[in-house]
Amino acid sequence: MKSDSEPPAGPFIENPSSGGFIELESAQAFRDTLLFRLSFHERLDPYLTTGLFYARYDFPVEPVPMSILSIPLLGFLTPLGWLTGAEIRVGDVDEAYLNSLSSVTQEFKRMFPQISFSGRIRANPVRVRSEWDQERYCLLFSSGVDATSSLIRNLGKKPSLLTVKGTPDVPLHDDQYWERVRERIQPFVGSLGIESHVVETNALDMVNLPALSANFRGKLRIGWWEDLAHGLFLLSLCAPYTFINQIGSVMIASSYTAKTQVPWGSSPMTDEKVRWGGIRVIHDSYDLSRRDKISQVLIPFANRQHVAVPLRVCTGRRAARLAGGQLNCGQCPKCMVVELILILSGADASESGFDISPPALSALKSNLEAGLFGREYDEPSWDFIKENAKSPPREILGNHPGLAEFFAWFADWDEKPTKKRRRFVDLVAPPASRRRDVARAAFGRGENQKR
Repeated sequence: MKSDSEPPAGPFIENPSSGGFIELESAQAFRDTLLFRLSFHERLDPYLTTGLFYARYDFPVEPVPMSILSIPLLGFLTPLGWLTGAEIRVGDVDEAYLNSLSSVTQEFKRMFPQISFSGRIRANPVRVRSEWDQERYCLLFSSGVDATSSLIRNLGKKPSLLTVKGTPDVPLHDDQYWERVRERIQPFVGSLGIESHVVETNALDMVNLPALSANFRGKLRIGWWEDLAHGLFLLSLCAPYTFINQIGSVMIASSYTAKTQVPWGSSPMTDEKVRWGGIRVIHDSYDLSRRDKISQVLIPFANRQHVAVPLRVCTGRRAARLAGGQLNCGQCPKCMVVELILILSGADASESGFDISPPALSALKSNLEAGLFGREYDEPSWDFIKENAKSPPREILGNHPGLAEFFAWFADWDEKPTKKRRRFVDLVAPPASRRRDVARAAFGRGENQKR
């Protein structure tokens, strides 16, 4: 989108950008799909693999004004500008959203003072008028411990759910795993009488994550997605849905608590400053640790309702997940923490989608001994597991061969410092090609009419 007059500069501006530019060339909305075509300076070549961004919802987006439809794109590009110093040039954007980015940026600056945040936004601020009902709720739902706990705690609010396909743990192109997730999770959500929706996006396929990590080593704690991008982008993807349904409250589940908070891409300090139209953002369950969510929310709910609560927490490798036939591989750090807390709190982890078969336990033991992950991944949970590993519930041990032997080993294991290895999340799916992005978007009136 270009205009004869230069649009005003956006809010997170301090110095003229020296990191090149990313410019919106065209924007279209047809039926359920948004398609943005971007051009970018050669300085961004190491970090962007394509100039095609799409987001496909499971409802029509054509009635939504472009100033709201641009929010998902800007929520994705802004963290790139923070890190690379790029100038981001877009068209109409909701004025409240643009203004909120200034406050969000200041909070991230406090977390990551080593990053310059020298990027720049150029956009046309537009005031959006709609009916925003703050008694209507939307919850970002990944079906992990955090999101499922937030759903159960807020059932009385009857939140609708928005799930994103195209994240590191739910890769865009892993259709076989995605179908398994839907088959296991959707019946549980349906039994609660909750409305749920899905948005598919190729945003992460556009980014060369290893290049960002390599070129900004020492400035990021974990990686661009984890440290800067995921909270703002996932929230921004909700904007079209909230406009159509006049939803005024968007909830995102906490990852940490005030006691355990580290520099991270989602926190109440950053999330709750995000605004568009008349919405507010609620960073939910910041008062509960992961262990608390399992022992105080998930297990009591399952016992009261006499149901198994399915969980999808895995960041493990695709082959391990598919071979186990479960939602979770049972071999990665997130699986280890959640499944062992479940068991030590008196629940059968296999009923929630975890592979605790002898092969999975053997692989988990090997990964721990090899130093692929350890205490620093989730120290409070690790402490609970180590303290209780000597006395696991006997009734659960009796149902799973090899589990008693694993706990006996774990309780006596002399843990070593974790080695610097490629993260499990980097092993999930390779970047997509531009051709595959175009094919997946199936964009254009002729193509959509064939569907």
